[in-house]
Amino acid sequence: MSADAGHFIRGWLITTLLITAMVVSVNAAIDPYLLFNMPRVRWFNDRKPGFEHQERLMKAYEVVRAAPNGLILGTSRVAIGLDPAHAAWPAKARPVYNLGVVDADPFTSFRYLQHVLAHRDVAVVVLGLDFEDFLVGQRRDPSAPLPYESYLSVDRDGRPAPDRRWHYLRDLTESTLSLEALADSVATVRASMRGETLDVTASGTLSEAGFRREMAELGAPALFTGRSSNCAGRAGFSSSSSRSRCTPTCSRRSICSEPGRPTRPGSESWSR
Repeated sequence: MSADAGHFIRGWLITTLLITAMVVSVNAAIDPYLLFNMPRVRWFNDRKPGFEHQERLMKAYEVVRAAPNGLILGTSRVAIGLDPAHAAWPAKARPVYNLGVVDADPFTSFRYLQHVLAHRDVAVVVLGLDFEDFLVGQRRDPSAPLPYESYLSVDRDGRPAPDRRWHYLRDLTESTLSLEALADSVATVRASMRGETLDVTASGTLSEAGFRREMAELGAPALFTGRSSNCAGRAGFSSSSSRSRCTPTCSRRSICSEPGRPTRPGSESWSR
């Protein structure tokens, strides 16, 4: 190997290591997915718009750190509508964490409750149930693992998840070294500077900014039409339920989604 080639390889390796270290440092400092429990600094990283597609990952880690005595479980209705800081909560339930998850069914709530109980006991659990959860519609293979279950500490029988250590390393790697994480770090800074944007609080409450944005961009008719199509597809009322549940005019993933298939890893439809 010539001297010039050796200098080039060393320079390339050093540059690659420096860029990698910079990306890891930026993502860890901004912490777009709340994995590192970094302080939320105003105008820098206090808003977390990444929850729109990484909510289930973020809440799986954040609820353990919150060490709640009270839990709120359910869909986005409770995630937005029930305040874990409200004065009506009994003292034994505080602190309360809002573990409502967009598009969660009762089984999802059960699995996240198992995850929390693997770390601590809770005094109060409030579960929000939606009428359409009990309609006869699409069914899934009960033995098939669900993507979000890799974020949880226990399996369906309550035993420690055998691959949890590797999944944790995967989560750390994807949250620091991926281009998606870097893009979400940039989005976090931009959102923090704007103020009113998608966000999740330290107690798990989701902001209304996503719905307000879609109401402004799409209008109420498109939102309600998409909602009706979603419910009809879940209930099996239409032969089109096995296809994409979209209205012809909708363009956002919050209304257009294929059953059980989020548009990005870890994401769910906003239509619930």
